[in-house]
Amino acid sequence: MNIDELKQKLDGVEGVASFMLDTKTDVKLKGGKKNPLQDRVQKQVKNAEVLIYHKYNGNGYEELVKEQMLKEGKDPSEFVLKPRAWGKRIENTPFVEHNEKYYLECIFVKSGNSEYLVDGEVYNEDDIEGLPEKKVSDNSQGGIESKIVIRTFAVDSILNIEMKEVA
Repeated sequence: MNIDELKQKLDGVEGVASFMLDTKTDVKLKGGKKNPLQDRVQKQVKNAEVLIYHKYNGNGYEELVKEQMLKEGKDPSEFVLKPRAWGKRIENTPFVEHNEKYYLECIFVKSGNSEYLVDGEVYNEDDIEGLPEKKVSDNSQGGIESKIVIRTFAVDSILNIEMKEVA
């Protein structure tokens, strides 16, 4: 997908909306060039449910973290949002620009179905040496138990995105 196609899909969204997202991303493996699968592995995710904030004059991520802190009996004033580690957020959009490339920032609701591909073929995750470890931090997000998962995808890694029907 390209940035113009993605902007068209988001046209008409004001505030927050739920989307179903399919992606295919390259996976950096541990072990550098010695790893025989380096630069050959991709992760494909289908039907991930995400929230996207568009034409929104706030920070949805920060608001969700503070809301969750309240639900868990914690003081939301203790949460301080840190600046982005990379890229420049394009105001009032879910887009980030970095090194002349565009990314979509979204919040995961449900992770969807994932599989790993090696040279385009489905591969058993347990047979891929050097997959990155999943990071878990107890101190992040004001110490909340139910974490708000934010992800930023390169626009060209998005295979499909459709607004979720409201029940």
